[in-house]
Amino acid sequence: MEGEIIQSFFNKSDDEISHGITIVGNKNRRVVKKRLAGRGGFRIYFFAYIVDSKVYLSYVYPKTGPQGKASLSKQFETMLISETADAIIADQLFLMSVKDGKLHFK
Repeated sequence: MEGEIIQSFFNKSDDEISHGITIVGNKNRRVVKKRLAGRGGFRIYFFAYIVDSKVYLSYVYPKTGPQGKASLSKQFETMLISETADAIIADQLFLMSVKDGKLHFK
């Protein structure tokens, strides 16, 4: 999954990054659900703030396997959106970068 995140979110244009299903929002500020690793791989939810060229990854989950989920409930999506927005406002976030081909968090 690490390679998929790097490939999908680093050194890409805003349009490439935000390609996916918009859950809520408009062209410049929206919550997007995106597939990683193709069908049966992973899903990732993120806030895309295109005006500021910022992406806030909110939630990643496998589609298959023991922890796999077919989809998220609307109630869970709403809670996820609210909690991520609160974390952005409170600046309680991890910064993710790539170093030597690996994800690093600080």
